[in-house]
Amino acid sequence: MVLGTIFIVVVLANIALRVMLSQSRFTHHKVSRIQAQYAGWAAINYAQEELRRGNWTAVTSCAAGCALPPDSNIPNSILQPIMITLIPFGNAGCTAATGVPAGTTCISVQVQYTSQ
Repeated sequence: MVLGTIFIVVVLANIALRVMLSQSRFTHHKVSRIQAQYAGWAAINYAQEELRRGNWTAVTSCAAGCALPPDSNIPNSILQPIMITLIPFGNAGCTAATGVPAGTTCISVQVQYTSQ
């Protein structure tokens, strides 16, 4: 009877441990995804500021991709560089057909993150 009870307790503890580990991995993945989303928004803000200052233009700069400057404050889960691509109006993905007003420069950002 005692051995049966110990066996049941061990099985239940194992199940509880597996659930906790699974939730921990899920939470880490979700946090990494949210950090990547905010890093992407930061890259968009950076690109908008560079365009506003005249440092970049859609035709001559970042058409092939530029990187957000390296930053030591970016979490380790975000893989650098964060790539920014400027798409001049009229090119694929930046047309009136996609709902973008004429004369607009579209900003595309690619952020990679680890989910480990």
